[in-house]
Amino acid sequence: MEFLKALFGDKALTFDELKALVEAAADKIKIANLKDGGYVDKDKFTAKEAELTLTKEQITNANKQIEDFKKLDVEGIKAASEKYKSDYEAAVAKSQADMSKLKFDFALDKALVTAKARNPKAVKALLDVDKLKLDGDTLIGLKEQLDPIATSDAYLFDTEETDPAVKFVKGGGAPAGGVKNPWLKESLNYTEQGRLLRDDPQKAKAYMAQAGK
Repeated sequence: MEFLKALFGDKALTFDELKALVEAAADKIKIANLKDGGYVDKDKFTAKEAELTLTKEQITNANKQIEDFKKLDVEGIKAASEKYKSDYEAAVAKSQADMSKLKFDFALDKALVTAKARNPKAVKALLDVDKLKLDGDTLIGLKEQLDPIATSDAYLFDTEETDPAVKFVKGGGAPAGGVKNPWLKESLNYTEQGRLLRDDPQKAKAYMAQAGK
């Protein structure tokens, strides 16, 4: 209490004298009613209280997240992640395979049209497509298969020297010369089908492909 004695002395003071001395020493002391909370600045107290409340909420939330993490099936999540990766890779591979097949089929159809095939589907049925390979826009191995077919089954191609008895009518479904496709609905003939299957399997295969069989 020595600092008070230095300010007010050691003699008895009236209220007015004490008030005058306190006001004179306002820059040296600060008097507050502890009961009213005046010892701590109210704004600072409110800010600190809010800070502590926020910290408490953060701790509560952190504890909740920790408990939630404890409930997670780590192995299950890992397995699901691996399955997703596997499914994604499979989907990409299938997409690439489908695109490659689409390009192959387009190139083959274009090549058969260029080779003047009257019915590309019928000619394609005679090919061993597994031995063909698409290199850019070129089908490797196609000529080696088409040339023998064009020789043995010239009626399948639009050429000058074609047997009129088996020549396909351009744009139609039956050959000229009275010979009809025995697999077509309008000229269905099981006896002729059997004969062709026995005597000329390649021609029978071409007829069947033309009829969508």
